[in-house]
Amino acid sequence: MNIDPTQLLSFRKGNAKLDDRIYTFDLPAGHSCPQAKICLAKADRLSGEITDGPEQQFRCFSATAERFESVRNMRWNNFELLRGKNEVEMISLITASLPKDATVIRLHVSGDFFNQEYTNSWMNVAAANPEIHFYTYSKSVQFVKSAHVPDNMIVTFSLGGRQDEIIDESMQTAQVVFTPEVATEMGLEIDHDDSHAMTKGGNFAILLHSTQPTGSQAAEAIKKMRAEQVPFKYPRESQENELETTLSRFDSTINMDVICNPEQNEIKLVNPSELKQHPDNQRMYGSPKQLLVLAESIIKVGLLQPIIINEKNEILCGWRRFKAIESFDPVTPIKTTMVKLNPEDEAAFIVFSNSQRTKTALEKYHEAVVLKTHWGKKQGQRTDLQTDLSETEKKNTRARIADAIGVSETEIFKITAVGDKDQAMLQLVGEDVTLNEAYNAIKSDTPKHKVPAEEIDLETIHACPFCGNIPKRIELDENNNLKYTEQ
Repeated sequence: MNIDPTQLLSFRKGNAKLDDRIYTFDLPAGHSCPQAKICLAKADRLSGEITDGPEQQFRCFSATAERFESVRNMRWNNFELLRGKNEVEMISLITASLPKDATVIRLHVSGDFFNQEYTNSWMNVAAANPEIHFYTYSKSVQFVKSAHVPDNMIVTFSLGGRQDEIIDESMQTAQVVFTPEVATEMGLEIDHDDSHAMTKGGNFAILLHSTQPTGSQAAEAIKKMRAEQVPFKYPRESQENELETTLSRFDSTINMDVICNPEQNEIKLVNPSELKQHPDNQRMYGSPKQLLVLAESIIKVGLLQPIIINEKNEILCGWRRFKAIESFDPVTPIKTTMVKLNPEDEAAFIVFSNSQRTKTALEKYHEAVVLKTHWGKKQGQRTDLQTDLSETEKKNTRARIADAIGVSETEIFKITAVGDKDQAMLQLVGEDVTLNEAYNAIKSDTPKHKVPAEEIDLETIHACPFCGNIPKRIELDENNNLKYTEQ
């Protein structure tokens, strides 16, 4: 089939959250999404005016981009070139349009599989191009189930469509959540950069983002996240600007001229055997878990951000990425960026570089301890009346810590209250008890979650690996009997 070069489909490189080496292919949001439900939104072909679906709970992230004529034209041109063609014709068109240097292609940042023939066409194209890694989100469950999905095509089913009932446990799913806490309660990691969607690593969450209808619950959730400085947007991140972003956050809280000279940063290759975990990272976060998804992502698309180290080859940012790389290639030298910080500032730098991680209550507590020490103020100290401080510095320490960690002041208050008295209780938060239950428990004389003192095995009680404190609720009396101490 001879195809006029002017009638080829359009692909783009990257977007707000994807690396420029990843190509994307789009169709008009809503108009090409036959099974959309809770996210349904359509931009008018000519005016760009958006109409929301009758059962919408949040507006499709991609629909808002179609307010721009150039975006609408590109997506509609793709749609119109495909509609009306049979499967053989679509396969020929897609094949002829594929970027020659493509190694990773994400289908349908906007749009979806709109009929069975179109779905089959992409699966056939993927099977014929095994050197390219394809991945996509879809609510067209039946179309995908009726097609043969090749190994180099990863399909994640977006929950909230009209065919959720036919999704089974073998299918990878993604669910939009309005707060990070909801993802934690559901036991789902949040995918911030498509690393989960690129691989078959299990179900995950996507944090609500983009412009939402005024007055809607989604709009209020966005407003709340902004107020609490929860990182919900997807800024473009190249290999270099993850460091710049971290330094920028760091710079907003202290004087970077004193602790770091960016001109002295050094890019260098380091053998994996020479890299090690920073002791403060170990104390705060322990050993990394669930590295399979990350490792598979790095294998397919490479290391998109550099590992950031200090002069001792201790990793300040990227320990999980390093361990993932080490699991499949423990020999090849790794590209790193070395920054020169004062040693006393490195722990705080690690906290800021982990700002988008989903963390446990205990990890948040350890971060709060680090930042409280770093800023050197007593919790609750008044700084709002001083005139020589920035707006950030005018906040009390608890407010600054809450902003930096990305939670409310109330949550930080309760986390620190529980952690200062009983860190074992914090380990239960999110699994066995809520934070409020933990907070109420530590206010009583006898902790509710512990077994009677006489049943405690002292050998199982360990000092906190971070602060060195030993639990003081249980000790021996003068007759060598176990007892609870008064708090």
